[in-house]
Amino acid sequence: MPVPDLPADRPPFSEKYIEPRHFCLDNGYSSGNNLAAFDDPNIDIDAYIATGKGENNDERSLDECNRNVKKLDFIYDDDKDCFMCPAGHVLELKTRTDDDKKIYQARSEDCDQCSYRNRCCKSKKGEPRTISTDGKEPLRQEMIEKMEKESSREIYKKRKTIVEPVFGQIKKSMGFREFSMRGVIKAGGEFSLVCAAHNIKKIVLSIRYKLEYLKEDKLIPMAA
Repeated sequence: MPVPDLPADRPPFSEKYIEPRHFCLDNGYSSGNNLAAFDDPNIDIDAYIATGKGENNDERSLDECNRNVKKLDFIYDDDKDCFMCPAGHVLELKTRTDDDKKIYQARSEDCDQCSYRNRCCKSKKGEPRTISTDGKEPLRQEMIEKMEKESSREIYKKRKTIVEPVFGQIKKSMGFREFSMRGVIKAGGEFSLVCAAHNIKKIVLSIRYKLEYLKEDKLIPMAA
């Protein structure tokens, strides 16, 4: 299920809150509108957004394995507004909609003779390979290059270990999937109660773990 774009006219943070400097987001937030919003020079936020709809950038050569050809294997040429496939063939712009959705497609003769065809062209009608994107593809390519840097991977890695498990436990174990209250203040208070319950649960489990695996004379007093 696609994630809505971040509202461009979002209200400013209250003075009692600290404006975040880093945003680590999953691929659901990689829409062109979001990328453009984070590219705004007036927004002092360093964004790290996963790209490829869950596809990892496989560094293995296509000739060294039998993996499928993914979108990340294609190179976008901003000057010519086209994609280049791993075999060196050009995918030219075929369709552009009113909402700026763009579809690029290779030539049939190129795909028919390509050694990667069975791993690349998945059309049931036998049509050549297509790539779907929007008018913000240059920004998406910049984000792809940014996320390939080791420094970006180190920052984004913290999201997987700090944020994701907590959200998963709150949603699945505690069954909290939607707010009953409306408004930032009321919803914030409701979520604070959920987080407090989650933290209390972790404290209890931590105490139980120490009682089971440590000797009494080595127990360290824990503050509530």
